[in-house]
Amino acid sequence: MNKREVQELFYITLICNVGSILKQGILCHNLARRIKHVTIASKDVQIRRSNRIIQGGGRLHDYANLYFNARNPMMYTDEIKNNHQNLCVLSIHPNVMEKAGVAIADGNAACDFTSFYPYPDGLSKLNFERIYTEIWNDSDRIKKDENTRLIMAEVLVPERIDPSYILKAYVSCNEAKFKLMDQNFELPVVIKADMFFQ
Repeated sequence: MNKREVQELFYITLICNVGSILKQGILCHNLARRIKHVTIASKDVQIRRSNRIIQGGGRLHDYANLYFNARNPMMYTDEIKNNHQNLCVLSIHPNVMEKAGVAIADGNAACDFTSFYPYPDGLSKLNFERIYTEIWNDSDRIKKDENTRLIMAEVLVPERIDPSYILKAYVSCNEAKFKLMDQNFELPVVIKADMFFQ
């Protein structure tokens, strides 16, 4: 698969953060912690991410991260599913991958088995069949862990993603749509409950 076949990338966030994102962009972890925001990130996962180094680049927390597939194991956690009415998924234009220093993670970037590649070479390293699958569960624990890792492949953008790359937003329900509109979000809003496992 090449960039032309990737129609959008995804950023999962709480709706209450969208007003700030529209002004400042999607920030890497190290920049975001300097401003007021609410996080949905797992503390344990963030500890693992804080120790990861991108080959040929910097620390993982110096990159804003996007998913190829938003309907992934992060969205399936009870904490996220039960909070769906306060969440949105921002659709990001794939041209963001052309920014200098972008890296491609062939799976969940927090995982020790994940490798990092420069764009565009990294696209050829991805298993898109596994990334876009709807089922990652398996009776074999090793296969399940690998499926979980692969479906969460990431695009890593140094420091920040400008708001001009935002195409639209996905939400789970009308309640979430109205909350998003209250954040002065003027781009299209698509209700897609299945993305949020609803």
